[in-house]
Amino acid sequence: MVKVKAKGGVVDIWKKKRWHRILAPKIFNEQMIGETPSIDPNILLGRTVSVNLMSLTRDMKKQNINIIFEVKRVMGDTAFTEVKKFEIVPSSIRRFVRRGKQRIDDSFSAMTSNNRKVRIKPLIITKNLVTSSVSNAMRKKAKEMFVSRIRKLSSDILVQDIVSNRLQREIKNDLNKIYPLRICEIRMLVFEKESKKEGESAAVEEAAEPAPEAPQKAEKENITEKKAAEETEEKTEKKPKKAKEEKKETDSEEKKEETSEEIEKD
Repeated sequence: MVKVKAKGGVVDIWKKKRWHRILAPKIFNEQMIGETPSIDPNILLGRTVSVNLMSLTRDMKKQNINIIFEVKRVMGDTAFTEVKKFEIVPSSIRRFVRRGKQRIDDSFSAMTSNNRKVRIKPLIITKNLVTSSVSNAMRKKAKEMFVSRIRKLSSDILVQDIVSNRLQREIKNDLNKIYPLRICEIRMLVFEKESKKEGESAAVEEAAEPAPEAPQKAEKENITEKKAAEETEEKTEKKPKKAKEEKKETDSEEKKEETSEEIEKD
């Protein structure tokens, strides 16, 4: 137990904490999936809870599936969650794969009807070994079918269809036309976070705008450039003058030498 010393004596932090109930979403009838202590309810936002699907559905066949819930809002002593992740236990996946069967994996993203981005990782196992062309065709067909069906469903209905195995059954029936399947499951489903929020986009736009000091700096730079150009022009004008003066001096010296030579001849 954590204790903190104060001037008046020892204060127990746990006495300040309050217990909060964590409830599952409405699609699971808002069952209580846990409790947690906290001083500030805002600290609970973003916390995750992992629950076995068997305890929510009372179905023994679902004991190989875990669902991770994330706290989204808190009201009083109650925390409400949303589904963040759906995952099949890796040990059960190993039992699915047998010798003489073909395992087909994939990973792609899709958008729901309420504009939530979802990462889907299906697991397909055929009854016999198949060629690479058949496996590629099944992978491509499965991706198209998943994306088209998820686009028509909201996030809550999508979770319901996956938990009830309705979505997997529909896709398996369609893929059986290409090659008979033994298993068609969703190995993992993750609701991805949005890349940009409204506050972040506004901050980026403000940062992109030029600062008020920028025009003053630009004017100073233009003045310095003009001065440098004037100096270079003056230098270029001075050079021909110097050359003319030097020519005059050389001409005068040559004339003097010619006059001196004529005098000596006389």
